[in-house]
Amino acid sequence: MFRKTLVNILGILLFASPCFAARPLSTDDAGTVDRETFETEVGHDFAKYQDAGESQLIGVSLKHGLTEKFDFCVGVPYEIEPEEGLGGTEVGVKFALLKEKENVPGASLTFSSGFGASEYALNGILTRGIWQLVVHLNLGYEATGEVGEKGVTTYSGAIELPLGEKLVLVGEIVGEADAYSDTKDPLEGLLGGNLGVLEALSFDLGVGIGFNDVSSEWRTTAGLTYGF
Repeated sequence: MFRKTLVNILGILLFASPCFAARPLSTDDAGTVDRETFETEVGHDFAKYQDAGESQLIGVSLKHGLTEKFDFCVGVPYEIEPEEGLGGTEVGVKFALLKEKENVPGASLTFSSGFGASEYALNGILTRGIWQLVVHLNLGYEATGEVGEKGVTTYSGAIELPLGEKLVLVGEIVGEADAYSDTKDPLEGLLGGNLGVLEALSFDLGVGIGFNDVSSEWRTTAGLTYGF
């Protein structure tokens, strides 16, 4: 029962997190939403686990650029499987620390938490263009918010390859490390793409696999992003 709960929580955090990260990636980029503009995302995620059944959820988020270097996000997941119901509202902020320049990567910091919950997450982000590729690196910490309870370190890396003006191929590795646990640490990968359908509307699709038995066996994610 504990293991099933653990992998279902992991699925929510890695592939259906309502705030931040450009779909279908869960790895975030250093960019922020433009000032006085909005961006909304809707995604559907399905995962099959090694020995703990299936999970299926829908995530909806809304981001708003408050300044050129600061944006705000509100997101809500809706779980379909294994138990149907609305998840807790997540709120978060992103601060752009450095703008990408020649030989200097873009850098940002995010903070997010469930509305009214004690848990919170911090994430540091680096983004750098290399030849035709765009590389993103994330390193974060998810805290329980409870005295005496240790959190976990999160990490991920992603690559984007633009093909023309509308299509971007993506790949990533996402994991977490718990120095206080004797069990294996989850580690998953994803390949996918993002296609611009209209000027401000894009469709994304991704397929992921787990690299050990505490990760998902496989998963799919699909969604829409619209800016206005």
